Amino acid sequence: MIRGIDVSDAQGVIDWATEAAAGIQFAIIKCSTGNDPGVDKRFAANVASARKAGITVGGYHFGYPLPTDAAHPGRDPESQAKTAFDKFAGLGTVAGDLPPVLDLEWPTVPDWTKWACNAEQIRAWGLAFLHAAENLWGCKPFLYSYPDFLKQIAVGAEPGYADYPLWMADYSKYQHAPPPDGASPVIPAPWTDWALWQHSGNTLTLPNSKTICDYDVMNGDIADWVRGA
Repeated sequence: MIRGIDVSDAQGVIDWATEAAAGIQFAIIKCSTGNDPGVDKRFAANVASARKAGITVGGYHFGYPLPTDAAHPGRDPESQAKTAFDKFAGLGTVAGDLPPVLDLEWPTVPDWTKWACNAEQIRAWGLAFLHAAENLWGCKPFLYSYPDFLKQIAVGAEPGYADYPLWMADYSKYQHAPPPDGASPVIPAPWTDWALWQHSGNTLTLPNSKTICDYDVMNGDIADWVRGA
């Protein structure tokens, strides 16, 4: 399987040449969070350095769904997708880049009742964001999440999610070693297959690698997922 990592400024300065030498072929780099005005502190440097090392790059946006009101403007999916698109600064639109990612999971305060929304609204918000992102980037974005959260929002009740490739966080088997060929994460309905698998959350360091972070594998080849010319 093709090996990769996902990172944010939490990892500090990464020696991307060392990561490439350790067998890392792709990286998904945090860019933005909700409707926050800033960009991840290491986003631009990570993108540039990973590319220089010959690593295929993509970016992710941590979604903050409802509500949109006077105190929280810009949380509607269309506005948030446009904000993310602008902050990505072209990442995901260039031939050879990975498509963008919507990270949909518990927010900082893990209680949706404090956000005045329910599972059905969260499902609708996520799908609307994916639609908006597809229109902006001109390709189908990935959806990142994990089994318990997807179960809690009853994602299987919305078949439209199957149109978007799944990046599943599933640490049940391979926290300390890369999955072997043929292994698979949990695949919830409505999906029947997976694209990316975050199999280790800050518990695995590959040989010759200096970075402690989330490790991932890709289903198929990089050429199956990158933007075309």
